[in-house]
Amino acid sequence: MSENQITKRHTNIKHMKRSTLYKSRQSGQIIITAVIFFLSVSLIVLIGITSPIAFQIRNAADFTQTKQGYIGADNLNEEALYRLNRGRSLPGNLVLSFSQSTSSATIVSSNGAWEVVSTGISGLFSRKSKAVFSQGQGVSLIYGLQVGTGGVDMSGGAGIIGNLFSNGEVVGSGGPYVTGSVFASNVSEPYLDQTSVGQIPSSSVINFGGQLDSSNPNPNDFAQSFTVSTTTPISMVRFHMKRHASVWMNNITVRVTNDAVSRPGGTTLASATIDHSAVPTTYSYITVPFDTRPTLVPGTTYWLVMDTSNTWSSFYSVSASSSVYSSGSSRLGSWSSSGGGTWSNTSPSTLDAYFDVFAGGQTGLISGVIVQGGDAKAFRIQNSTIAGIPYCQSGSGNNKSCNTSQATPSQVEYPIKDTNIETWKDEASAGSVRGSWSIGGNTATSTTGAMRINGDLTVGSGAVLTLGGTLYVTGNINMSGSGRIQIANSFGNRPLAVVVDGLTTMTGGSLVTGNGGNRSYALLVSTNRCPNVAGCSGNNAISASGGTGSVVLIAQEGTISFSGGTSAKSAVARKMIMSGGTTLNYETGLSDLDFTSGPSGAWTVESWREVAD
Repeated sequence: MSENQITKRHTNIKHMKRSTLYKSRQSGQIIITAVIFFLSVSLIVLIGITSPIAFQIRNAADFTQTKQGYIGADNLNEEALYRLNRGRSLPGNLVLSFSQSTSSATIVSSNGAWEVVSTGISGLFSRKSKAVFSQGQGVSLIYGLQVGTGGVDMSGGAGIIGNLFSNGEVVGSGGPYVTGSVFASNVSEPYLDQTSVGQIPSSSVINFGGQLDSSNPNPNDFAQSFTVSTTTPISMVRFHMKRHASVWMNNITVRVTNDAVSRPGGTTLASATIDHSAVPTTYSYITVPFDTRPTLVPGTTYWLVMDTSNTWSSFYSVSASSSVYSSGSSRLGSWSSSGGGTWSNTSPSTLDAYFDVFAGGQTGLISGVIVQGGDAKAFRIQNSTIAGIPYCQSGSGNNKSCNTSQATPSQVEYPIKDTNIETWKDEASAGSVRGSWSIGGNTATSTTGAMRINGDLTVGSGAVLTLGGTLYVTGNINMSGSGRIQIANSFGNRPLAVVVDGLTTMTGGSLVTGNGGNRSYALLVSTNRCPNVAGCSGNNAISASGGTGSVVLIAQEGTISFSGGTSAKSAVARKMIMSGGTTLNYETGLSDLDFTSGPSGAWTVESWREVAD
C-alpha cells in the first residue's frame, strides 16, 4: 500500500471517529433533553395534582379553625343559659378556652332579658354569635329535692329518683339512695387566718412517717407550731405534701395540740384523719376539715401534729422553706398523749412547713348516701357509695377516692320567688272568700274558681275537695284518712298552686293530686317558718306520713318531714327530713311549669344567631 493510500485511510478513520463522536454527543444531548422534558412535564403534572390538594388542605384547616371559633362562641351562650336556669349569677364578661380557640362574651341585662354576644377566635379567624334569653311565666323545678342551709336528713331506705341539691349538709343513715347526682354547697365559706408558703416547688422538704433510710430506722411524727389572730373557731387546715409509696402506709391523724415549752403538748384540741390513699405521689395541697372546731386564743402558740402511728417502709414529705413563717417552727419526733412525746429540731432548724389554717365557715358535706347513677360533689364526702365521680376536697370511708379537680358547688337560689307567692295570693283573694272549712264523712265538694280561706281547711277521711282555681289558706291545712284535694278537669292541663300560711299535716294516705294531665301538678306552697320561730311547739311547716300523690311540696323557709311511705314528685325546703321508705319521684315536666301569671319560669331562647363583626 502506497504512502498516499495509507494517509488517506488514516484520514478516513479520523473522519469516522469524529462522526461517531459527534453522533454520540448528539444522542446524549437528545437523551438529556428528553429527560429534562420528562422531568418538566412530571413537575407540571405534580404541581397540577398537588396544588388543588394543598388548596383543599389549607381550606380544611381554615374551615376547622373557623368552625372552632363558632363552637367556642356558641359554648359561651350555652354556659350563660345554663347559669340562668341553675339560679347562678351572670358576670358582665365570660371567657372560655376550647380546643385551640379562645372565646369571650359580653353579657347585658335589658328589660328583664339577657343579651349575650360571644366572639370565638381560632387562628386568624373569628366568629360571633348573639343570643337573647327571656324568662317565661311559671316555675322551674330542676331537682328532685332542693334544700336550703338546713340540709337534708335521710334514713331508713328513703330515696330520691332524680337529683339532689343542698345548700347545706346531706346526711344519711340506713341506706338512703339517690338515683341521680348529689350536690352540697358550703353553707358559708371559711376564711384564711394563717398561711405559710414560699416558692413552689419548695427549696426544702421535711420527711416524716416511716423508715427513711438505714441511718434513721425509727418512724417520725411531724409538728409545726402556729398562732391565730381570731377567736373564731378553727375549721380546717391544709398541707402541701405527697407520699412515697402506695403500700404498707398507715393513715395520718392530724391534731391541734397545746404547747409544752417549744414542743407539742399531750392535749388534743381537735383532730381529723388523712387517708393515705388521699395523698398523691406528687406534691398537692391536702385539705383537712375538723368535726370539732376549737376556739383558740390569739397570740398563743399551738401545734399542728402529723401523727403517723408507726408507719414503716414508706414515708411522707411536706414542702418547706427556711423562715417563711415568723410565728412558728417545725419539729420531728414521736407524739404521745402522755406529756406530748419526744421531739427534736428539723435540719436546718429554721424550716417551716407549707400550711394554711382556716377559721369559721360551714363546709358542704355528703355522708352515708348511696349515689346510684350520678356524681357526688361537696367539700367533704364520707361513708358513701358513688357510682360516678366523688368531687371533694376531703373524704373518707367512700368506695372511691376524692377527685379534687372541681371546686365545691356554689349555693343556688330557691326556684319560687316572693313575687310568685304574692301573685297566687292575689289570684285567690280575687275569687270567693270564706272562713274556716271542714269537709269530712265521704263528702265531695268543689270550688268553681279561685278561693281564699280565712282560717283552717280540714279534709277528713274519705272527703274530696276539687279545686277549680288557686287556693289560699291563711290558717292550717289538716288532711287525714283517705281525704283528697284534687284539681278539676275544667282547670286544664296545667299546674295549680295551694298557698298556706299555717302548718300543713297530711296523714293516713291523704292525697293532693292533679287531674291526670301530664302537666297537671298541685303545688302546695307553705310560707310557714316552723320549727325555727316561736310558737311552733316542735312542729314542722309540712308534715306528711303516707300518701300525698302527684304533689310538689314547697316550704322554702321551714322544714318538711316525710315518713311512713310518703311519696311526692318534688320538694323544696329549708330543711328536709326523710325516713321510713319515703320517695321523691321527679318528673321532667317539672322543669318548666307554666302558670297563667307570675314571673320566674325557666329561661328560654328568644333568639340565637350568628352575627357579623
